[in-house]
Amino acid sequence: MKKIKLIFAIIILVIGLNSCSKNDETVTPPPPPAKSEFLYAEGAPTGFIPASDPIALAASKEIFGRNGVTEVVKIKLTSLTVGTYSIGVGNEFTYTRPTTSSPWVAGTGNVIITSNTGTKITGTFDLNSGTSTLGINEVHGKFSDITIN
Repeated sequence: MKKIKLIFAIIILVIGLNSCSKNDETVTPPPPPAKSEFLYAEGAPTGFIPASDPIALAASKEIFGRNGVTEVVKIKLTSLTVGTYSIGVGNEFTYTRPTTSSPWVAGTGNVIITSNTGTKITGTFDLNSGTSTLGINEVHGKFSDITIN
C-alpha cells in the first residue's frame, strides 16, 4: 500500500512539473511620464538656461517660462495648435532678463508649436530682433511637455 501511495505521489509530481510552462514573455514597464522643460538663451542658441516653473494657459493662449513667480519669458499667440507663429499679427514674445525689470520685446522671429496633446505642449522659439535697453539681439529656446491649464 505504501508503494502504491509513493508511486501515485511521484506520478502527480511528474505531471505537475511537466504541466507548468515557463513564460519567456518579457513585460516592458511603461515609460516614465515626460518631465516639463523650458530652456532659453540670449544670443546664440547655446548655453540654455532652464526656467523652473513653465506653464501654458489655454484660455489666453499664452506660454510662460517662469522661475517661481518671476516671469522670464511670455509668449502670447493667436492659437496653441501645432504650427509656426510669426511675431507680429497678434503673436507676441517678451523676455525679461533675470535680475532686471526692463523687458526685451521681440520684433521678428518665430514660435513653432510641434505638439499639442490637449494637456501638454511642445515647441521652439527663435527671435532675431527686438527692442530694449539691455543690448539683447536675439533670444532662442525650446519647451517640452508643458502643462496646459
